[in-house]
Amino acid sequence: MVGGRGVKLAPTSGVTDSELFLCIDVDAGQAESVVRQASAVDRDWLPAEKITTAVEVAFDPAAERVVARKRTRFEDLILDDLPAALPASEEVARVLVVAAADQWERIKPAADSPAGHYLVRINCLRQWMPELNCRHSRRPNCGNCCRIWLLSRNHSRTFAPPIGWAASRAG
Repeated sequence: MVGGRGVKLAPTSGVTDSELFLCIDVDAGQAESVVRQASAVDRDWLPAEKITTAVEVAFDPAAERVVARKRTRFEDLILDDLPAALPASEEVARVLVVAAADQWERIKPAADSPAGHYLVRINCLRQWMPELNCRHSRRPNCGNCCRIWLLSRNHSRTFAPPIGWAASRAG
């Protein structure tokens, strides 16, 4: 429903299988509104200037990766929601950096790995060149350091370690 609230057609409603409908008589007393009377709406009737399509990028915590969805909306109502290819944009790295910063202690590379050595160099740079304005203490969880680390992993889109990284963490 436009406005973000869910609706359910009452069994007595004359509209039963329309993808879109206009609510005529609504019981809004429950968490999900019950529509007692509705009128079917053909998608072609919607004003084109209020329909937008965009690829939206988000972090999927279950898959531990950045995903993209192509969503078509009428105002705030999602009409279509399909998987999409990740765009070649800074947005993918930004989303992964935010997720990495939130889970840094769990995903950070082993100190003796190539990525761990790289982070040691970043921390040294932070100490030796404060004008870089990297404002974290010992944990490189600020956007810039996470971004450098992630970009050093060939524009990664997931927390999965690069090939060979697991062997460097063992032992």
